Parts: sequence; structure tokens; C-alpha cells
Amino acid sequence: MTTPTPYHLLSPRAIVTKIISMKRQEPEPPRHRTSPAMWCAAIVCFAFSVLLILAGLVILTVYLAVKPRTPSFDVANAALHSIYVGSPPPYFNGDMTLTANISNPNHKIGVVIQSGAIELFFRGRLVAAQALPPFAQRVHSSQRPHAV
Repeated sequence: MTTPTPYHLLSPRAIVTKIISMKRQEPEPPRHRTSPAMWCAAIVCFAFSVLLILAGLVILTVYLAVKPRTPSFDVANAALHSIYVGSPPPYFNGDMTLTANISNPNHKIGVVIQSGAIELFFRGRLVAAQALPPFAQRVHSSQRPHAV
């Protein structure tokens, strides 16, 4: 058995001839056909991704067209009429009147407040609480709900 000559001792033509002859000896790998089920799954995945991208674009377009902003809340007037300290030790009871400004800065959409609560705290303790009735804010308007 003869040992093959190392590449660094061969001429460039001999190296190229040897590489070409080695390529001819390699059998081609068998080709596998893609099953129809795989094609169907690929088409479904492609359609789903296109629908997802289109839905994202529609949502982005609507968001940019409407430009929703959160309503602003601020207290216009607050008065604590009385406080009852005779309640059980960790609690206070109070009677308060509160006037708040609630404005809708949106130009294209209205806001509906379904529920709300106003709470008054003193040094981390709840002194008074009042639930707000449901109300609606029209486009670019303000309202002063009055909680007693």
C-alpha cells in the first residue's frame, strides 16, 4: 500500500485534478420531496403571520388617527365638615364635601366613567370615602362631579 503524497508536495494542477476526481466519486445525496401536509402547514402559518401583521397595522393606524389621551382629574374644592373619633380605635369617621374637575382632552372620543371612589387619608389612615356615580364625558369637555 502506498501512502498518498501530501498536498504541499504536489503541483497545483495535480491538486486540482485530485479534488475533481474526489468530487466525482462522492454520491449525490438523495432528494426528499416535501409532503403536502408540510406545504399546507407552511401556507397556514404564512397566512396567519400576514393577518397578524395587517391587524397590527390597522390597530396602529386607528391609534394614530384617534390619539387617545387620559382624562385629567383635579380637586377644585374640598371641605371636611366633621370628624368622629369615637369610632373603634384604628378608624375615624368623617363627613366631607369634595368638588373635582374632570376633563376629557380628547377631540375624537368620549369617556365613560363606570365607577370611581374618592378617599381622604390623614397620616395614612382612611378618614372618609365616597363612591362616584357613573357619568360620561363628551368630546373635549369638562365636568364637576360633586361628592358629599
